[in-house]
Amino acid sequence: MGVDGHGKCPPWRGQAGMCDAVITMRFLRRRTHLPGDPRWAAGFVRACEYGEIAPGEIRRVAGLPVVLCRDGDRLYAVGWMCTHGAARMAKGRLVDNCLECPLHGALFALDGGDVRRGPARRGLPAYDVEIRAGVVYVARRPRRRGLLRDLLRGVRG
Repeated sequence: MGVDGHGKCPPWRGQAGMCDAVITMRFLRRRTHLPGDPRWAAGFVRACEYGEIAPGEIRRVAGLPVVLCRDGDRLYAVGWMCTHGAARMAKGRLVDNCLECPLHGALFALDGGDVRRGPARRGLPAYDVEIRAGVVYVARRPRRRGLLRDLLRGVRG
């Protein structure tokens, strides 16, 4: 019988006698908020109206260290400073689904901020973008970069 009382978790697993599955479910319950919920609004910042940003445009989001980029019909949000030369990415340009640094020409993928061409070695933080009723919202915090995600990207490319 495990420490959690139901015999499914071995004694060396879990936290304070709780199974990992219970910990995970409690975390997920706390973190999932629907767009109508005020807790969801606290995690996002209003950036602009969808029609205000033209295809190919890059603009800074007020109140966040983020630039909002529109490539075709898709919107992306990444960190506003180059990780190599501290250049302002709002002065960069969009090239092949990437954001190009205006200082040294480093390319960062729009979908995840990963480096596509040097001299930068670290990617830009990527932020979630939501469009609700024609208004663009950007997450206050960047997406997490997990070890598993980094390992899988290393295996693929």
